[in-house]
Formats: sequence, C-alpha cells, structure tokens
Amino acid sequence: MSDQELRDLLHDRVDDLTPVDLAPGAWAGAVRRRRVRRSLAAGGVVLAVVVLAVAVDLVHLSDRDQSEPMPASPGPSVSPSATAAPVGADATYQGLPVWWSPDLDEELDLPWIDRSPLPRDLDLTADMPGLADEPIDRAVAAYGLDHQVVLVAADGTPRRLPVDLDQPETDEDGYEVSPYGPSMLSPDGRHLVFPQAGSLALYDLARRAWSSIDVGSARTAYVTWVGDDQLLLPSRPEQSGPILDVRGEQVGSGQKPSIRVFQIQESMQNAYGPARTGPGNVLSAQSWGMGPGIPVRDPSAYYSSPAHLVVTGGPQGANVLAFMTGMDDERWMDAPPVAGWLDADTVVYESVAGDRDLLIGWDVGTHTFRRVSSVTPGWASSFARLA
Repeated sequence: MSDQELRDLLHDRVDDLTPVDLAPGAWAGAVRRRRVRRSLAAGGVVLAVVVLAVAVDLVHLSDRDQSEPMPASPGPSVSPSATAAPVGADATYQGLPVWWSPDLDEELDLPWIDRSPLPRDLDLTADMPGLADEPIDRAVAAYGLDHQVVLVAADGTPRRLPVDLDQPETDEDGYEVSPYGPSMLSPDGRHLVFPQAGSLALYDLARRAWSSIDVGSARTAYVTWVGDDQLLLPSRPEQSGPILDVRGEQVGSGQKPSIRVFQIQESMQNAYGPARTGPGNVLSAQSWGMGPGIPVRDPSAYYSSPAHLVVTGGPQGANVLAFMTGMDDERWMDAPPVAGWLDADTVVYESVAGDRDLLIGWDVGTHTFRRVSSVTPGWASSFARLA
C-alpha cells in the first residue's frame, strides 16, 4: 500500500468521529499545578500515594561513618509477574494488594467514626475563643489561614491564635512559600513552627510565648519535625541538614528518607507531606506523587494510571490504597495526604475539594471507610499524634 493510499484510508476511518477538545482539561490541570506550586511548603507533586510499611526513622549522619552510603529505604520483595489480587483486595500492582477508596461523592455518605479527638464539624470562620483567653498546653490539629491559626484542643474544642509574620521564605525556584504547612505542628502538639527568610518562628503553647531561631542563609522552606522538640532543616526534601532543638541549638545532622516500595523509575516517585508513624512505632504512612500505573475501578469514570492515584502500604508487608478521582472532580492538590493514626489499624487521610476538608478513616487492608471530621473551608493543615 502506498503512502497516499494509507493516508486516504486513515482519513476515511476518522472522518465521522467527533473531535475531542482537550484544551479545557489541560487548562484546568495547569491551574491546579500552579495552585500546588503556590501552596506547598514541603514540596511534592499533584497527586499522592500513601505508603504504609515498616517505619523509617531519621538517619543521623553524625552517628555514622560518612564514607558509607546512605541506607536505601526498605521495600517488600514483590513479584512483577503477579497479577491476581489477594483475597478481598480490589486489584494488585507489582504483587501488592490494591484497595479502591470511595470517590468524592461517596465520601459524603460514609458513616461517622465513633472515636476521635477531632470534632465532627469545624468551621474555621466561626466565632471561637482566642488562645490567650482560653489557653491550652497541647493541640491535636492546626489549620493556618490568612494571619491566624485555628488550633484544635485534645477535647475537640477550637482556639484561635493570631499570627503576624512578615519575612516570607522562598523555595529554590524563587516561589514564595506559605508559612502554613503539614509540618507546622510538632508531633506532641506543644509547638508550632513557621518558616521565614533567615529564621524559624516558633510558638510554645504551654508557655504561650513566641521565639525565633536565626538560621542565617539556610533555607527554611522544608523544615520538618523529627521529634517532639527537634527540627530538621534540609535545603531540599529528602536531603540532609542540621537538626536543631526548639532553643535553636544544633544537636546533630541527618535526613529523613521516604519509604519506597515500588520498583519503578525514581523520578516517578515523589513524596508528598511527612511520613506519619502509628502507635507503637510499628507502621508508617507516607504520601506519594502520581506515577505508578495502579489500576482504578473504572477507567472511563476515574483518572486512569498513572495520573491521580494515591498508594498506601500496610500492616503485613504493604497495602495499597488507590484514590478514585472522577473526571470532573476538583480535589485540592489532587490527593489526600496522611493526617495520622487513630489506632494501630485505622489511618486517617485528608480529602480536600473546593471549600471543604474531609478527614476519612481507613481500616487498613479492608473496605471499611468512615468519616472522622469535616472542616470548612479547607485550608493548610497539620496534625500531632492522634493516638
């Protein structure tokens, strides 16, 4: 067949097909990507994967022979040829069980969980006492918006803390970084940290006092807690950096590597948000970016692999939770990050869309999902240990 005959044949085949305009979808995707760039303080990509596996602790460089290579993040032995889903799971990917989450509409019909330190409904714009009027020593959650932070006490009641910061930090690309992010609240809920240009602003809830740590030219955009009262200051995510206590004294150096389980190109694995360890320090939850080719419930209704998928691993080796994102959904930052653990079996993730932030509890390795808390409007959040 000649080139001309082939072109004529293809023309006849597609002549009656209705063209699909891809511009609106591309534009919406670009808007979401810009929103991610403006709002992420800890870096990451649009969609996330939550990987639950053996907890990975901070690697202290000062305790190791500097000539040794950094240890690789642990991952299970998987069989690339495995295709059958384990009993009860919805699918499999690289030999790991895949569970499908509820979509945005289904989330609203989930039953409420009967145990949680978080309130079922929280309106961040509602009247509430100021922290100065009704002080608390510890918070389980912090929500940053405008020039204030809403703190949730251990009994579920909210407090408002005014925040006046005027030295915004920028990332390595020159974009301004929000002072509010997932590493804002310390694991024990007793301190808040806010990245600033050349310094870290800290608030001590028990002392009801502000303080500042001068870090010179060090970048603060990716500051993260590595203990109840210690902060890691890497120049980029997953890199090493100095470790400071809340008084500003350097107590070591190290890095906090992410938990990797998939045998895919590293550039396709992008961590999002902090890893969160469950009770007993046995299990960890980690959010990841889009990339793995995880199957979805219905490719015609949900974004298929590799886009808009979140993966989790779990108790016995690893479990994978793929988040179902509909073609018309407007997930904020496109994926739910991990909020924490309610107990040894139930991990909580945030599903943010439009002006609402819905926290969902998943009994790992099951089809059991329940609502934990509904927050409006959805905004930058950070959580202490929930259990």
